[in-house]
Amino acid sequence: MPLDHPDTVVAHDQMWTYGGAERVALHLGAALDVPVYTTYAGETARDAAADLGVDLRAFAQDRYGGLGRWRRVEGFKSAALTLDWQTAPLDEFDLIVSAHMFTRQYRTLDHQYLINYCHSPPRWLNDLLGHRLSSLPEAARSPAKAYVAGMDLLDARSADRVDAFVANSEVIRDRIRRYYRRDATVIHPPIDTEGITPARSEGDYYLMVGRVVEAKRPATVVDAFARTDATLKVAGTGDNEPLVGESTYERVRARAGDNVEFLGYVSDERKRELLRNATAVVYIPIREDFGMVPIEALAAGTPVIAANEGFPAVAVDDGETGAVVEPTVAGVLDGIERVEAGTFDPERLAAVAARYDTETFRERVRTAVANFAADPDRYRRGDESLLDAGDD
Repeated sequence: MPLDHPDTVVAHDQMWTYGGAERVALHLGAALDVPVYTTYAGETARDAAADLGVDLRAFAQDRYGGLGRWRRVEGFKSAALTLDWQTAPLDEFDLIVSAHMFTRQYRTLDHQYLINYCHSPPRWLNDLLGHRLSSLPEAARSPAKAYVAGMDLLDARSADRVDAFVANSEVIRDRIRRYYRRDATVIHPPIDTEGITPARSEGDYYLMVGRVVEAKRPATVVDAFARTDATLKVAGTGDNEPLVGESTYERVRARAGDNVEFLGYVSDERKRELLRNATAVVYIPIREDFGMVPIEALAAGTPVIAANEGFPAVAVDDGETGAVVEPTVAGVLDGIERVEAGTFDPERLAAVAARYDTETFRERVRTAVANFAADPDRYRRGDESLLDAGDD
């Protein structure tokens, strides 16, 4: 039976900073005009929510301060988030739009439905598992494998609770089919293309934007620039605190040469300025699910050096809007050479980015949720697109 005017909420794991996933969660809240629940919200996320007019509620904020900092440490974070979301205060809502993996741990009540906007099945349990284990000390690998086995079971059970999946790209729809044996409706994330003017200038630096974590291959980028005189600016910080040793951010900073400048967190306005004035953006993560940064770069009229895997290889047209390269030191150097030898039309680049604008995202989200609410039984665990209303 239909859900008449369902009380709806968006749920997102945690918001220590304001990155791509946090942006999607807040825009989901803005599109549906509903509150966004999270465990912890940092200052930048709160500021972004205020700018969008979104009611952001951090229901476990006090648990993460002082002695609660252990909840942010890699290895403990997953357990903390699992426990927090299993008991999240969402009883009053009818429809929960889950915007990240741990929010699926919430135990839905009889009257509740769950739609999951999925950025990816957890990669550290799937395609990045071998990479993660190999980075650990030998003595830590056996305990880590036992931990992963337990989390894998929890993730599978949480996926079973989902009534309908939405994937952020065709790449992630395929992963959902592979790992969860479910189908998904594709709705690309929102890119503020209208707020980024393609005012192209001759830049004198290259730019890397985003979280400085292993999956983004920051060391490969930094090592490539150690072999050239070109300047690289890195806009972004690390993510979680490591259980032992230095963070990826600290290790990458330590190995960088004098031609690499680390800017830390930058505001949206500063990011747009950096994008417009860069020679090119370098973006070579491991099999990226979507990647907002390349689209933002194109919107600014700036070409992209992109890895030849994941969605960036689809979004960037080799030779026309950038260079698609092997995600290696040699590949990055080849991309630099090709970008400097090429000519790129800023207006054409911006036209490509316009396909992913914020209003298109919001319209599709509203359509998907309205269709589901009108006939939940039609879409629950089925293979029909939430964007197709079907025959009445």
